[in-house]
Amino acid sequence: MKLRPSLFAVAAVGVMALGAGGWIYRDQLSSLATGQVDTQARMRQVLQASKEDPSQANLLTTKNGGVMLETPSVRIWLDQHTGQLIQLSRPTSFFASHPLKPGSVHELKSESQAEAAMSLFLKEAGVEMEAYDFTQSQTLEGEASRQVVMGFERKIFVARFEESKSDKRYVSAGLRKGNIVMDAATGLVLKYNSNAIPPAAPWGETISEQRAVEIAQEVWRGSGANFDPRQV
Repeated sequence: MKLRPSLFAVAAVGVMALGAGGWIYRDQLSSLATGQVDTQARMRQVLQASKEDPSQANLLTTKNGGVMLETPSVRIWLDQHTGQLIQLSRPTSFFASHPLKPGSVHELKSESQAEAAMSLFLKEAGVEMEAYDFTQSQTLEGEASRQVVMGFERKIFVARFEESKSDKRYVSAGLRKGNIVMDAATGLVLKYNSNAIPPAAPWGETISEQRAVEIAQEVWRGSGANFDPRQV
């Protein structure tokens, strides 16, 4: 298909709406393919990865599009529609029941050990990513750790993870990113948070030239810019 320069410019706006511009149309396509997720099974998986009793998954509740579980030692929030892990944290009661005991067999002594434990948690908790890197890794102790873990002073390892994909058509909204905090003394995850990733729509969808023009015109009108149909 050969596009005139003006049509190419307008169609480019339509492509932005289909891709980088917030998944406007791809979300609609993806929703058609989204099936039911066994959120209780997903909760059991996350509990196991957190070294918690998986039978507690039957205590989950649903609220505002999320599936939540709160026990004396962990709080977990999953996305209700996709089952993706969004947040995990430890309440104050966790620290009371897990006092510092230097020399534990599970103790993490270096950032490399901590990152290996983080990677294992991501895998066991079912956090799906094609590839990722840890960035902004740091070790915190004393007062610095108090600001992260409920006012308790513990040695902790903190890192950010950022997904990358071989398919460069994925943009920021389609890449997972988040943060993990590991407890040095127990080797357990103290905090986790990440964004929810919209289900990927088929890249092979094709539309006619006329439909491409119509989409571009809709986006152009919606932008508030001056629109002259004669330019197409």
